[in-house]
Amino acid sequence: MDKNIVYINMVKEMISRKNKNEYSHCIICYDKTYKFYFPRFVSYYEKVQDVINKTIELSDEERIVICEVYNYNMDIDKQLKEEKSINILPIIKKHIEEPKLQAAFEYASLMHKGQLRKDGTPYILHPKRVADNVKKYKNSSRVEMLMMCAYLHDTVEDTEATFKDIRENFGGEVSSIVYEVTNDNKEKERLGKEKYLSHKMLDMSSWALVVKLCDRLDNVSDLAHAGEMFRMKYMNETLGIFNYIIDEREFTKTHLVIMKEIIKRLSLLASLFKYHDERIEIIDEKIDKLLKEYSEKEKQLIYTLGVRV
Repeated sequence: MDKNIVYINMVKEMISRKNKNEYSHCIICYDKTYKFYFPRFVSYYEKVQDVINKTIELSDEERIVICEVYNYNMDIDKQLKEEKSINILPIIKKHIEEPKLQAAFEYASLMHKGQLRKDGTPYILHPKRVADNVKKYKNSSRVEMLMMCAYLHDTVEDTEATFKDIRENFGGEVSSIVYEVTNDNKEKERLGKEKYLSHKMLDMSSWALVVKLCDRLDNVSDLAHAGEMFRMKYMNETLGIFNYIIDEREFTKTHLVIMKEIIKRLSLLASLFKYHDERIEIIDEKIDKLLKEYSEKEKQLIYTLGVRV
C-alpha cells in the first residue's frame, strides 16, 4: 500500500478515537462496496484474530478487507512509517484447491450412478445445480467448501456412501455439514416430514442452512413440471417450514436472499396454477423486512465508523 499523507492522517485520526488503556489494537478495515475505511478496536479481553473474523463475517461476503493492525503498546508513529500493509483474508480463507472440488463431484457422480430424478434426468444433475446455486448466492471465502457439501449432500441418504467415507476423503468440516443436511428417515417418519424439517432447519448451522436452502431452491424450480399432487404437497411443505422458522432463528443476508428467491418462485407457481396461500405474501413481507434491517445495520456500521475515500 502506498502510504500517502492522506492515508496516514486518516489512520492517525482513527487510532485516536480509543484510549490505549482500554484497547490493545486498532484494526484498519476497508469496505469494497461502499468504498470506506473504518476501524475496529480490540479490547484487552479480546483476541485480534477473533475481532478480524467477526469483522469479515459482518458483510457475509468478501467485501471487507483487513488492511493493517496497529498495536497501542508500540510506537504508533514508527508503525505508521513501516510498509507493513497486510491483507489477512488469504490466511483465513483456507483456500480449497480446484482438484478437491472436482474430486467431490466425481465421487458424487460415482455414488449416484444409475439414479434418476422424477423427470427421468440423471440424478447427479441435481447436486450439480445445488452447487451452482451455492456459488451464485454465497459470495464468501468458503464457497468451494460449501460447493463440495452441495455435491455430496445426498450421497449418504441416497447411496451406499457413509459419513466415514466423506470424512476420510473430504475432511471433517465437509462431513459435518453433510451430516447436518442428511435426513434421519426414522425421525422424519415419526414426526412427519414438514415438522421434522422445520425443527432441523431451525437448529442447523449457518453453512448447512445455505446448502439446505439451495437444495430446496432447485427442487422448487422443478415443480412446474411435477405432478399436481406432488407440486401442491411440496409447495405447502416449503411454506410450512418457512412460516415456522422465519421468526425463530437468525439468518444471514445469504439465507434471506435465497429464501426470497424460493418465495418468488412459489408465487409464480401459485399464479400459474391458480393456487392461493396467504403465507406467501406474509413470509415475503417478513423476508423484505429482515433484508431491510440487515441493510440498515450494515450502513449504520459503515457510516458510524467509516471515512469515505
